[in-house]
Amino acid sequence: MPGIVLYVIVATCGCSFALPPTPIFQQDGDIDIVCLFDIHERQTQGKCEDFNSVTMEMAYTALWKWQELNKTSSITSIGLRVYDLCGSDKIAIEILSEYINNNNNRLGGVISYTGKEPTNVISEMLRHLYVPHVKFTSDVMTNIDDVFDNRMTVSLALERRVEAAVDALGVLNWTYVDVVTLNNTGAISEQDYFLQLLKPTKVCVHQHQILNPDSLETLQLPRSVPKGIILFTGDVLTRRMFTNMEKSSFNKVLIVGGISDVDLSQKLFSKDLVILVEHFTEIQQLSDFIAQQQSRLNNSANRAELFLSDFECDVNITAGANMTPESCALPSMTSRSLHATSDSVSTMFKLLVTLVTTNCTRDIKSCLPISVRDLLQYHRNGGQSEEWKPYLELVSLSNGPVKKVFDIAADLSQLYGNVKVEGHLPEVMYTSNCKENCLTCSVCSARYRSNEQIVIQPADIFIVGTFPIYTSTSVGTCATANPPGLQAARAFLSAIDSFKNRYNDTISLQNITIGGVVFDSCSHFKNPDVRVTDIESCIYDYQDASGSRVNLPPVRTAAYFHFHENIDHVTTVQSNPKLSTSVSSLGLGLERHVYKHYSDALTKVLHKIKWTYFKIIHSTNTALRQLVNEFIANTDIGDLCIADVIEIGPGVDDYLPQATLLNKDGVGTLLFTTVDDTAKILDSIQSLNNSAIKQKLFIFPWNIQALIDIKRPEFLENALLLRPKNWPITVIDDTLNDDVIPWLPDFDSKSNLTLSKEMESSVIVGVDLLLSTINAVYRELCTKQNGVCGEFSDYRDLKPRLESTFEMLLSGMESPFEIHDYRMVGDLLDTVQIGKIEIGGDVTLALSLADNTRGTMVDIAPSTCTAWCPKCYTCKNGQTSVKDLLYLPGDILITGVLPVHVTGTSSFECGDMSEDAFISQSVEAFMYAVESSQTRYPYLLNNVKIGAVILDYCSNPYKAIQMVGNYESCGILFNETESLPPSPRTNLGYVVHGDNHTLDPVAESIKDLNKLVVTTYKSPIDAGLISGDAGNVPKSAAIVDLLLKLNWTYIYLVTSDSDVYKGAADTFIKIASNRGVCVGKILGLDNSVKSIVEISQYIESSAKAVVMITSRMSVKLFYTSRDQRSTARPWIIDITGDDWNSDDLSDLQLPQGSILIDKQGKSNSGFENYMSKFNISLPEVNVWWRTYWSFKYGCRQSEEDGSGESICDFTVQPYKDRPFSPQAARIIRSVDIALHAIHSQYLQSCPLMPGVCSNFVKSGMSAIPADVADVYFQDGDERIEFVEEGQLVQKYLIKTFSSNQQFEVGVWRDGVITLQGSFFKYFPSSYCGKNCQCENTIHFTNTTAAPTENRSKYIYWKTTGVFNGRLWATVLVAIAATGAFVSLILTVYVVHKVCNRTLARRYVGLGILLLLGVMLLFFSVVPFVITPSEATCGFRYVMPGCAYAFSFAIILVKLTSLRDYRLLGLGGEVSNLNQYMFVLFITGVQVAIAVQWWTLRSPLVITSTSNVGVMYACVFDQAEFVLHHSYVMMLIVTSAIYAISVRQETKNMGEARLLLWCCWLCVPVWIVWVIVFLIQDRDYSEPTACVAIVSCATLMLTVIFIPKIHMVAKIKYSISKGSKSFHNGYKLDAEFLYERPYSLPGTLTTNYSTMKTHPRSISNFDASLSY
Repeated sequence: MPGIVLYVIVATCGCSFALPPTPIFQQDGDIDIVCLFDIHERQTQGKCEDFNSVTMEMAYTALWKWQELNKTSSITSIGLRVYDLCGSDKIAIEILSEYINNNNNRLGGVISYTGKEPTNVISEMLRHLYVPHVKFTSDVMTNIDDVFDNRMTVSLALERRVEAAVDALGVLNWTYVDVVTLNNTGAISEQDYFLQLLKPTKVCVHQHQILNPDSLETLQLPRSVPKGIILFTGDVLTRRMFTNMEKSSFNKVLIVGGISDVDLSQKLFSKDLVILVEHFTEIQQLSDFIAQQQSRLNNSANRAELFLSDFECDVNITAGANMTPESCALPSMTSRSLHATSDSVSTMFKLLVTLVTTNCTRDIKSCLPISVRDLLQYHRNGGQSEEWKPYLELVSLSNGPVKKVFDIAADLSQLYGNVKVEGHLPEVMYTSNCKENCLTCSVCSARYRSNEQIVIQPADIFIVGTFPIYTSTSVGTCATANPPGLQAARAFLSAIDSFKNRYNDTISLQNITIGGVVFDSCSHFKNPDVRVTDIESCIYDYQDASGSRVNLPPVRTAAYFHFHENIDHVTTVQSNPKLSTSVSSLGLGLERHVYKHYSDALTKVLHKIKWTYFKIIHSTNTALRQLVNEFIANTDIGDLCIADVIEIGPGVDDYLPQATLLNKDGVGTLLFTTVDDTAKILDSIQSLNNSAIKQKLFIFPWNIQALIDIKRPEFLENALLLRPKNWPITVIDDTLNDDVIPWLPDFDSKSNLTLSKEMESSVIVGVDLLLSTINAVYRELCTKQNGVCGEFSDYRDLKPRLESTFEMLLSGMESPFEIHDYRMVGDLLDTVQIGKIEIGGDVTLALSLADNTRGTMVDIAPSTCTAWCPKCYTCKNGQTSVKDLLYLPGDILITGVLPVHVTGTSSFECGDMSEDAFISQSVEAFMYAVESSQTRYPYLLNNVKIGAVILDYCSNPYKAIQMVGNYESCGILFNETESLPPSPRTNLGYVVHGDNHTLDPVAESIKDLNKLVVTTYKSPIDAGLISGDAGNVPKSAAIVDLLLKLNWTYIYLVTSDSDVYKGAADTFIKIASNRGVCVGKILGLDNSVKSIVEISQYIESSAKAVVMITSRMSVKLFYTSRDQRSTARPWIIDITGDDWNSDDLSDLQLPQGSILIDKQGKSNSGFENYMSKFNISLPEVNVWWRTYWSFKYGCRQSEEDGSGESICDFTVQPYKDRPFSPQAARIIRSVDIALHAIHSQYLQSCPLMPGVCSNFVKSGMSAIPADVADVYFQDGDERIEFVEEGQLVQKYLIKTFSSNQQFEVGVWRDGVITLQGSFFKYFPSSYCGKNCQCENTIHFTNTTAAPTENRSKYIYWKTTGVFNGRLWATVLVAIAATGAFVSLILTVYVVHKVCNRTLARRYVGLGILLLLGVMLLFFSVVPFVITPSEATCGFRYVMPGCAYAFSFAIILVKLTSLRDYRLLGLGGEVSNLNQYMFVLFITGVQVAIAVQWWTLRSPLVITSTSNVGVMYACVFDQAEFVLHHSYVMMLIVTSAIYAISVRQETKNMGEARLLLWCCWLCVPVWIVWVIVFLIQDRDYSEPTACVAIVSCATLMLTVIFIPKIHMVAKIKYSISKGSKSFHNGYKLDAEFLYERPYSLPGTLTTNYSTMKTHPRSISNFDASLSY
């Protein structure tokens, strides 16, 4: 082989390593791939021993792969060296050191397969050098995700084979097996991985053992209890060992691992042996390559050491031996190691090519953008390296030959998981299960050894109990012995031990033993789940009293029993997978129900004694907090109401105020507190309490002693106690031997601490109940009762059944809870049982007593809400969370519906905080109005705390309706507040803020809920809505009254086109008309110079008065642009708009003497002063301002806030020197109106104003909305009141502008105007003498209005840009929508045919475009059914014309194409591009006509004002509309005439005739509609045009496409042999002849175009057809 130097290394096998090692194989290069392999396993005294033929094959494979890569690579500078390390780390150091010191041979990358020590040395050296390294490993458990960023680990281990072995157990139905492993690294690794994979399964491993064969001659398998044996060989099982295998005939064996020298394809074995065979793709030519390389070693003295015997025969053939190739077949190269070697050499080679190409070989780390490991993984897994896909087959050795090689292209669809079964396995191989008494399977292998000591009673199954053997004190954790805990543990173990003796042994747990296990619960007090997890996962072995290791198998653990002596230690296990019970001061029951059962009982008792309103005080103890949470969850379901929940900690007597401890109005208190905390609370109450105020308490078993210890609780009215039933005292013998108790030496026998007899009895009853449960289920499932059966072995699955049985037995016992009453009788604290909870859960009270000390009855006073209890009305089941909640808690609430955020990406989502300063002021104004209301109005709602909540509708009216609906239906989850959450019951009114009447539906929906609603705008549609704004009517009336007062009856009106000022102008025109004021001209003023010039020129013709109702910006532009020397005239300027927010008008250059109309209260000075001086950092600032601040500026309030935002800078003052919006004043006024409406009813219902009284709750709240119009109050100098229909009375100020200052010269209020007459006497008159025409049309382009005689030809509408709702419009829209939908469906169908290759080779573009044109025609009716607007009026001309032109342009092009195909002949083709350009140019003519027309005819809308308001009409001339479509008519006629010439063409399924029919049918349609359109009345123009459009579109759809689609759907090709009418014996359908082929099928061809590859067969032709 050229360029390859082959070295036979004598030193490797017997010489000293004084000189640097010499490679086995060497190929010179500028940069080398170095392979470091253990070709010999070890080195002894400098000599390499134990030749490894597998590794030698890997060396040959590396050389072969390098050679193959060099054949195709353009980079020839990459060399290869293969070294034999002989398992020595010293040799590895020498080789790498030589590379480091010799700069002539640079080290490119290393591939290593050696022992652990050499591998570590190689990895460390290469890591520092950052040299690419591929490491082979045989460890199954190795993590392939390497920690070195220069190394990639490739596993040679057989993970997949092990995983397949697990799958094979499922195939064979083996669930009870033994595992036998040969003592070698590979087999042991596979066994460990196998056992790990079995853990989550239900396969039981009876035992697993390591087998050391006595010799290499035989293999003796021990007899196994299970029938099935899994044998892991590690691929080292020899022929002789396998052939001479000895085993019991009872057993059957699954062999996992190769047999090194057994030819499985030649021999048959017994039926009880199966093997898991791993198949690989054969590496082609590798065997020949190795044989050729070995022939070069023929003369070497070390031939025996290096030769591979399987390849030796090829040498003999070469040498001329008398052998035939058939008798000397080379082995198949299919092993995993060879594939891995080939793949790794390829990966390393490609990486070095990348480095050489990018010139990164010297400084790889800084040059590459990614790590070497990632680059190696890319070249290996990125689709650039070859793939080898092994699969595993389960084969019976009695079925015949086993193939060793499989084809990579073979069908592997029969894979079952990771294993494939070929044929049928012998029946004897199936099923290895354990029928009964499989307890030996339960032995678990603990990972760690624990020093924790336990008590365990030997038995078949176990009950694990946890008891507080030790307690924690200030001295140390779990350092103090606890005698009551040990006493309970002894009672637990004795009860289990004596259960059969105490009950009938013949029926109790026959042939099964149950033992107890005791753990100390102190060490896992805070997290008992960890204890259960440790036991159930078998993590630890434990110690017994003797110090011996104790194994606690989880499969033999049937249940858990937890004892809690003190309520402080009741911490339940949240996720116990098995039956778990507990005994505590809360009672006896299931562990997970320990809180629920008690809280359920407490809830029932409170209902029974009518304690429906109470306060809770609880300690910080975890258990008590959990119990309180469970109880509160119960109250959410019922009608119990919690007045307050107070959590206390140590030192309660030092900081609990009197108001917290003492209750008034007969409200009771539930003390969920520890004994110590309870004692402190009661002592505090005793010292604070006035004897006139008696306290009602509900106390509990764990803290009742604190009450008893107070000898004379004078403060007590009564205390109720709910405690578990005291079971009859049960005494059993202590059967426990002290020798098994490991903790006994720490206990003092003289201790006075003992467990109460009642609690000890509870433990015994709990054990008996638990064992009775197990016995009942055992008897049901194991009917033979001869031991643990299979059905009774999985206690996880049995948990539901055991729990239900336990609860059934518990419910059948006596009442589990008793109710006691404690109260002072005379000078003593007396107690008596007053009730119990029956077995069914009913509470029964026995209040009639014969005890003379109490009389004949026990009086249990109720604890109810007697007036207003806001906390009883909170929502409990909200679903929608509220973002950025702004909430001020209070006794009553007023809700602001405000736009805090902008609209989000979708309709009901919110975006960011609004950056509009005026919107921010609206939020701040609402907050200020609510918070300062009782300061500004000291009389307002005395003794009632006013709160508020802001519902953010994100500038979307539809979301506002959704928010209000969710709020009122308790659908909002207010989970971001620690205070009492907002409730619709406490919310008495809404303030709705918006810019116009779009929020009317929100206000109406609130009114429908009988809730007060005040809007901040005056709705022009619903006059009945109460608003904090007077609207346009009083303002217009004030202006008209002023004009009449001055006898200015002829004026000009200047206004803007914005909705706000347009509505104001419309109202003014209506009132002026009714009052006799003539508007001579209505002039539209926008921000253009053109409008300013036109207005100036028009009004210069006379000195009439001008009324300006327009924006501040427009006024400024007008006056700064006009000539100051213009004619003097009266100017009346409306400055009440929101944009007139500044009193400084000096920048406007208004004419001297201009009259200004302003309104009182346009700004709120109190709010402006408050915000100007606002300092949020002051401590008295309410928290909701800080919350708003954090929302507005995207910051967090404190370090404790978990968000990632920056901390708010509360020292910033952004409110100084900013303009204030009149909207803020309207919001404040609206809030004041709402609060005064509430105050009015509050005053009527509660005259003494003691707070919210019951009368106000019952009737006053519902009456608020009806009486809001009667509100009357004084706001500074302004009187707030309403007149008829809820119209707010507004005061308007008449001012004059002079010397850049404003002077008040008059006042208008409620129809009364007062003027300073001396000021107005010098103004010129403004009236019309004769022949005056009053303008009632607003034309914003300032052109002359249309003559009166021409107005009748226009159709006017009250609305603009909305659906007109006429019957004809509805019918035509429905037809057009149907047609458009059908067109869309047909388009999708055609595209589908193209995608599935039915139409793949035809050009269907024109057909799809024509369908699009039909859809456009249908859509063209839309502008005719929309009321006039500039866009709709224009599209009435543009859309039909362009759609017609586009459709008939396509028809014309299709007709010309049919003629072209006939002229071109067979195989010809017409250019698609030319066709599309033809369509574009034809359509473009009509588009140009439309653009020119729209430009010249604009504007297209005229307006007219009447007594019903502004009316709108399109400038639409019938004759002009017909002329606009003259080009379309020409196209239709041309297409119809041209279609006659191609009518005989049959191409494309006879499309020419369809087009002909369509064109000629459209001609009469056009003739008819044009005639009707021109002669009929104007009112029928739009319906006529729409009918014509729909008719033509329908004709195209039905005449052209319906037949075509029908033919396309029918077409199919039936190609069969047997006909002699065609070449090659094929027969075709007749429909095939109508297609235009590129070439005929069979042998006929065409040479028309050399640019296309034409189909040469019928099958290819059929696949390429298109229609």
